[in-house]
Amino acid sequence: MRQVIHTTDGVIPGGPYSQAIVLNGVAYIAGQGSFVPGTSTFKPGTFQEQARQTFHDLDILLQASGSSLAHVVKVSVFLTDLANFPALNEIYREFFTAPYPVRTTVQAGLSGDMLIEVDCIAEVPAK
Repeated sequence: MRQVIHTTDGVIPGGPYSQAIVLNGVAYIAGQGSFVPGTSTFKPGTFQEQARQTFHDLDILLQASGSSLAHVVKVSVFLTDLANFPALNEIYREFFTAPYPVRTTVQAGLSGDMLIEVDCIAEVPAK
């Protein structure tokens, strides 16, 4: 059964998409950037600040989906500048532990001052 997840604690979508969807025990989390939770207000900052906020925003939606960062199996990372890849790896280790989720990281043209966007797929453990 498909369950649309919406939480006012998460970033409010700025377009026609769901924050997250859970289907057959799997949570699909929409792309997140550095936004103030509970709003659709962009939170500018250094790459490190934006990355930490982005992973925090993902965690909010994972929790609302009945999952957590510990249950993430796939992460997609979009960077405006691949020179930030080493910093990404450092921050990534703050949020994920071995065995790490599979990951794809690509350079992308993100809007405005956005330096990073991340989406993920996670297991939703049975209760």
